[in-house]
Amino acid sequence: MSIKATIKKQMLLSKDKDTKQAYRNLYAIMDRIEIDTRKELSDEEIIKIFDKQVKKQKETYEVYVKNDRPDLATKEKIEIEIMEEYIPEKMSEEDVLAEINKVISSTENCEMKDIMKHFKINNINADMKMVSILANKTLKG
Repeated sequence: MSIKATIKKQMLLSKDKDTKQAYRNLYAIMDRIEIDTRKELSDEEIIKIFDKQVKKQKETYEVYVKNDRPDLATKEKIEIEIMEEYIPEKMSEEDVLAEINKVISSTENCEMKDIMKHFKINNINADMKMVSILANKTLKG
């Protein structure tokens, strides 16, 4: 079953009001993007969308917590948790560092762009911000 179908099923089966609304919001996001692009989203595309959305919503969640809005913070947290269920786990810092060292040892005159290209071409699931920071530290010595 596709992610979109699973989200729709959970949306219909959820008893909790906030959880049901979270599934509705996620379904609406996917539906809006499908309408805008005029094509059906694959599971990989949905995962990428969820990944970006989680980053945005974590910032929003922090703002709600900081401004003492627990009702809105709870709703954001539920959506984040649901999306994180579908996103594969990112590489650990140690694994990223090992991969960076592997690229550096296999590439002559290795530069930052070579490392970033390696991660993108090989579709390595890592936080690219962390890759960039670790690569900078490693290249500078």
